[in-house]
Amino acid sequence: TPDLRLAANLFAYTIDGLIEFLPDQGEATTTSQNARDQKGHGIELEAEWQVTNSLQLTSNMAWQDSEDKASGDPVPNAPGLQAYLAGDWQFLPDWSINAQWIWIGQRERARGDSRKAVDDYSITNLTLRRQALFGHLDLALAVRNLFDEDVREPSTSVIPDDYPMNGREIWAELQVNL
Repeated sequence: TPDLRLAANLFAYTIDGLIEFLPDQGEATTTSQNARDQKGHGIELEAEWQVTNSLQLTSNMAWQDSEDKASGDPVPNAPGLQAYLAGDWQFLPDWSINAQWIWIGQRERARGDSRKAVDDYSITNLTLRRQALFGHLDLALAVRNLFDEDVREPSTSVIPDDYPMNGREIWAELQVNL
């Protein structure tokens, strides 16, 4: 229907010669080399729904299974599942609010990395927007990671606590349209 759009994408891939840093023989250094091959497959599902003239919902979900071609080990640090949900509501003329929820999960450590599993995470973002103020000014106030979640992206074992992502952030935006 004109108010609802659904999509599904199936994918499969093979990559040969990914760059990997390998130890130099007899040295304490590494050199980047095209040394790793990878394959994977998955599915992506998407939906957009224009609920009313002033409310739109958008969502997607992705699942992937990727592995090293030589060892069969899962590709480390890549999310096996991802989900996204957003709502856009124009509650008054020139005023809107947008809410987003993002979830990342099922990331595996590299073989030999004895640290605990990488935690799944979700973050929520909220944006209030005013358009066409005085005819040419757009304003926005956004809170990213609204609930101040402890979000971390996986690192190599050299960085023990992974890469910390930003906590709660408040952003203000001013856009002049000439």
